[in-house]
Amino acid sequence: MGIVAGNINKFEVNYYDKKYNTTTTSAYQCMFEELFDLVKQFTGESAKFNHIHKKG
Repeated sequence: MGIVAGNINKFEVNYYDKKYNTTTTSAYQCMFEELFDLVKQFTGESAKFNHIHKKG
């Protein structure tokens, strides 16, 4: 895993899990819930998006 230094304004998510069919909305929901859980585990903060939370 790499470490990012400085400001970034873009990220890409690549995900594959045999138990989810990634063509369904429920699969996308599971994927993002797991991603946001990881963000919180690593940073101690919930994921935030500038266009929603006015910070992030």
